[in-house]
Amino acid sequence: KSEVLLPPTGSAKLAQDKLDSLPTGGRTPLADALLEARKIIFQHKQRDPDTPPLLVIVSDCRANFSSAGGDPFESALRICEAFRDQKVQSIILDPVPGASRFGLVQRVAEALGGEYIPLRELRADAIHSAVRGVMDQNKGSLE
Repeated sequence: KSEVLLPPTGSAKLAQDKLDSLPTGGRTPLADALLEARKIIFQHKQRDPDTPPLLVIVSDCRANFSSAGGDPFESALRICEAFRDQKVQSIILDPVPGASRFGLVQRVAEALGGEYIPLRELRADAIHSAVRGVMDQNKGSLE
């Protein structure tokens, strides 16, 4: 089961605190997490339609569980494609670049139409910098 550990925020410090205590290992319900993110983004759009949401994923994307059954990674890719079709901007931060011989994180980034960013260290300032860079780049393209 996926769980929201941090609701939408602009605080890199709060995100770092949550990342520091994030449990790792075990099941990776990527598709379930993406469905939960879709709900949160829909709620955000209803409350604040003028501020486009930005989906940030920090994962090795080794999906190995889906409550819907079927292939968990393929389920996740289908949800990613729906995000892309809905024009949700996204960033996929790879916490272990080079560790995945199969390019799973890159495949998720492609399915989302998002930006793949390898992280050399999982730190709040690295995440903040990556997110800020993409936001600034997108803001420039909207002007």
